Amino acid sequence: MTIALKLKMLKQILIISMLLFTSSALAIDNEAPIKTEHKKSKYPWSIGLSGIFTLNPYKDTKRSRLLFPFIGYRGERFTFSGPYISYKIIKTHGFSLAISGFLHSDKFRPRDTSNLQMKQLNTRRYSFMTGIEAKYNLKRIGSLSARVARSIIGADGYTATGTIGTAVPIIFERSMIMIRPGLGLQWQSRKLINYYYGISSAESKRSGFNAYAPESAVIPFVSLSTMYIYKKRYSAMLTIKTRRLSDQMYNSPMVDKRFLTSIIVVLAYAF
Repeated sequence: MTIALKLKMLKQILIISMLLFTSSALAIDNEAPIKTEHKKSKYPWSIGLSGIFTLNPYKDTKRSRLLFPFIGYRGERFTFSGPYISYKIIKTHGFSLAISGFLHSDKFRPRDTSNLQMKQLNTRRYSFMTGIEAKYNLKRIGSLSARVARSIIGADGYTATGTIGTAVPIIFERSMIMIRPGLGLQWQSRKLINYYYGISSAESKRSGFNAYAPESAVIPFVSLSTMYIYKKRYSAMLTIKTRRLSDQMYNSPMVDKRFLTSIIVVLAYAF
């Protein structure tokens, strides 16, 4: 077995391992879990089941439906929650700066489409990205966060993301409902978009599609997360996120959808 093949298998095993621990707050496209500043938790560990349902942007390609077990840990500075990992290097009352790693969830597999032309294209795999993220709490209003990241596995490219969000708690005697709306913008580099939405000259010859080389672009998104917590240990969460593809993505011969919606459902137990 060649070294290149061994490295390829290692990367695939790493990505699969991360997916097997998909968390309750996985950011589909690429967002980190929603976080709040809080005192040290009495129950830092959590386990459970997660279901992810995603509308695929590619032509005649079936929706992605995945069910996974997950495990998570949230400490004073270190957090891992499925394919999201974070370590706070600066932490004050209203500001934090962290080193993080997360999964960029775009992917395309020719076997998932019924379109004969699309079947001639190359596979686009998940990417794992690392970077720096900062978060500033706006007291009663909500929070602002910003992140710059680079892909280290999969595609070659960069992202820069800005998000504003808030949390609305509804407290009962033994339980609580937390509602978290948010919105933001994400810039993606030319190489990253080209990996997932471009068509090379070789692919053009095989498929009959015109060759396509997109540029960098900005993608707006909105999200809404609702979590029910019972006795601080049992929780259920529903997250819906919608993003609007930029013209650079939507004009690709591979794509036939402008808006993409992802849904995450989670049942968890903390200990």
